[in-house]
This record gives sequence, C-alpha cells and structure tokens, in this order.
Amino acid sequence: MTLSDLATIGSIVSSLAVAASLIYLGVQTHQAAKHTRALISQGRSGRLSEFIAAFSETDKMAAILEVTSGAPATPELIRRTQARLYFQGCFAGWIDVFEQHQEGLLSDDHLADMKASISINLRSRPARREWEQWKAGRPKTHAAFKAWVDAEIAASDTTTVAS
Repeated sequence: MTLSDLATIGSIVSSLAVAASLIYLGVQTHQAAKHTRALISQGRSGRLSEFIAAFSETDKMAAILEVTSGAPATPELIRRTQARLYFQGCFAGWIDVFEQHQEGLLSDDHLADMKASISINLRSRPARREWEQWKAGRPKTHAAFKAWVDAEIAASDTTTVAS
C-alpha cells in the first residue's frame, strides 16, 4: 500500500465523518426547532391562563361585563362568563398537551391525563355547548385537535350527567 493509497483512504474516512457530522447536526437542529415551538406554545398557553385567571374574580368580571355590555352584570351572567373563561383555559392547555404529544415531546401518560380531564370537564350539556361554541369560533384552526377531542367525547364511557 502506497502513501497515495493511504491518503485516499484517509480522504474517504474524513468525508464519511463530515457526512455523519452533518446528519447529526441536522437531527439536532430539527429537535431544537421542535423544542422551541413547544416553548412558544407553552408560553402562549401560560399567558392565556394567567389572563383568564386575572379576570375571573367576581369584581373584575363584573367590571368587564358592565363596560362591554353597558348594563349592570347580574350574578348569573358573571357565573356563566367565569365558567366560559374556565373552559377557555382548559381548551388552551389541552391544545398545548395535544400538540406536544403529536411532536413526541410528551408521553402517552400526559395524553391519558388529558383524556381524563376531557371526560370530567366535558361531561355536562353546558360544558359540551362551550366546546361546540369554541370549535365554531375557530373553523379553520386546530382541525386535528378538534377531531381528536370529539372522538374522545364519543368514546368516553361517561354519559351526560347534567343539563
């Protein structure tokens, strides 16, 4: 084996090492992008939950309702709006869990916990109405999530218990 042959073998090994490094770098970049999207989604969900929590207190809710409607807020209207905000927070958190599970960033256990939450929270007719209104307000977004939740509702062995 000549020196030229050794140089050729070295060049081939070097080329393979560069190719392997580029593949590894590509995988790492893809994974980092997935994690960044997850962090952005979590941040959005967290901000929405904090916003909802800040305005769910009765006096703040009454003030918002009076300003937006121009009429005094009744206790019934305050309770219904607080419930609506509760569900808005649930749906935002569920989207986050669903999308992160789809990306492979959360385990099946996390998804199972969310399934339990869905079966508990969407058990009543008023809760289902909130779900239907939420879906109707977003006709062009979250199609996979909406279909998945609808399938979970249909497959749930809990029946509608309240009206």
